[in-house]
Amino acid sequence: MIRQWLLPEMKLAVGKPEYKMIIESDLKITCVHNEIVMELMWGIQHLMHKFVPEEKAEVAKEDRLPMSQGLKMFLRRYGFDVKPEMVNDQIVETAGDLFECDAVEKLFSSYLRDVSLCLKDTSGINCENWGNLKLATALIVIFGPEEDDNDFRKVLSEDEVSKLMDDARKYYGVLSMALSLRTYKKIRSAYRVRNEKKILLESLIKKAKEAFEAEQAQVCEKVPPPLTESVEQVEVLGYGQG
Repeated sequence: MIRQWLLPEMKLAVGKPEYKMIIESDLKITCVHNEIVMELMWGIQHLMHKFVPEEKAEVAKEDRLPMSQGLKMFLRRYGFDVKPEMVNDQIVETAGDLFECDAVEKLFSSYLRDVSLCLKDTSGINCENWGNLKLATALIVIFGPEEDDNDFRKVLSEDEVSKLMDDARKYYGVLSMALSLRTYKKIRSAYRVRNEKKILLESLIKKAKEAFEAEQAQVCEKVPPPLTESVEQVEVLGYGQG
């Protein structure tokens, strides 16, 4: 079965060192097991239901890999310090949603940098300290329908809105209307979803932490206290005599 899908010169990624040893010994197939493979296997374990929908079996807790380094760094970037034992599927899925929001913002960041320069050159607006949402909102002022008026006035000042409206025609042919409207739609959605998912993730991590601490407390209660010998026992055994 393995040889059927393995092309010449290909190496087989395996999730455990013992798999590597057995396959290389019995099948003479070169295997790879390292930190990168472990990250990959961790992701596959948590996304198996998406890759293979008909697969209903759950990976046993004892067989699951520890929290991936990528997830650990990502959560820390958002201010969450999470122990591997606290991670559950809901936390992983919500963190994935946040990651997708970051990916959307990164996708449009290059175009928004160009927009920033264009706003300065065309309207004399200094956008140096503007975030991506504010830059994207400027685009809807220039190209968007008037019914979005209430939305962009929550982000931009009256002076900024007035200047952009007055200069709107100057941007036609300089910036792409289709790309600008798409950028605004995607960035606005990403910011909205990110705020929702951050609140959800904070709640999930809080619950997971409480459950973990409660479980640890139960374990401590079940551990018997260390045996101590009384003075009488010591003297009976012949110790403590002058």
